[in-house]
Amino acid sequence: MRRISRLLVGAGIASLLVAPALLAQTAAPVQTTGGCLATDWIGVMPNNPFTAQRVSKSIMKSPNGTEKTMDTIEKIARDRDGRIRFEKRTRLPGDEQEVTLTTHEGESLRVTNEILKTSILIFDCSAGKTISILPGMHVAYIRENGSHPVPPEQKRPYTSPSWSLVGRNLPPNVSVQELGYREVEGVEARGLKVTTLGEEKDGDWSEKPVEIDETWDSVDLGATILQIQSSPKAGNERTVTLTNIRRGEPDPSLFEIPPAYKINPAPGELPSQRLDRDGIRH
Repeated sequence: MRRISRLLVGAGIASLLVAPALLAQTAAPVQTTGGCLATDWIGVMPNNPFTAQRVSKSIMKSPNGTEKTMDTIEKIARDRDGRIRFEKRTRLPGDEQEVTLTTHEGESLRVTNEILKTSILIFDCSAGKTISILPGMHVAYIRENGSHPVPPEQKRPYTSPSWSLVGRNLPPNVSVQELGYREVEGVEARGLKVTTLGEEKDGDWSEKPVEIDETWDSVDLGATILQIQSSPKAGNERTVTLTNIRRGEPDPSLFEIPPAYKINPAPGELPSQRLDRDGIRH
């Protein structure tokens, strides 16, 4: 039950809420499914370029009943070669404050906390590499993954990871429901809902929905347009929507590393914040 839920949620959006020294280590390539078929809920489809914005709104309830909300905004672009670019930005109170970083060469970078936590991932399946760019630190990492040429036309239409559960032998408390077609954000999408009921160990939640995962996919666009993930028992909810969808080739510069950025720096070469004797960052 929980394993299935984590499988679906784990392919979604991960926020980078870490210190600068650790940020480069967490900017790992996004997971892929089916070789070159999809990455992070977007199909690797050549000759089907688009740009869009993906908005994630999360509501998390703590054991004492207080709620915490978090919004993550992504700019997404896919070019005609099937390359996909994700620019992720998380908004939290205090992100407008500025910090000063000192480079290995002694230069100073003045950036906001929001930019410091912004990450860019460029997934290039046909070239067999993933590029991680950290604008706040002016560094980039190139990871070789091995080349997987993308065919001109995919043999199978795009579907989100949720559809892999259709037709499988699932636990008796897990059900899969096809929701048909409807228009979502101006495109036709096909829906699927996966519901997990509570078991005896869940007490009052036994035989009641404790996990609900709903996805709406566009085969034409080759992307998941809407995800609604909720945990009624825990009181958590997450909605991810692909909005402002525009067909057409994105700006080629989006897929390039800025010329002044350091490539594959060693940990000791990363920009850092200076601490005074009282441990206050400057």
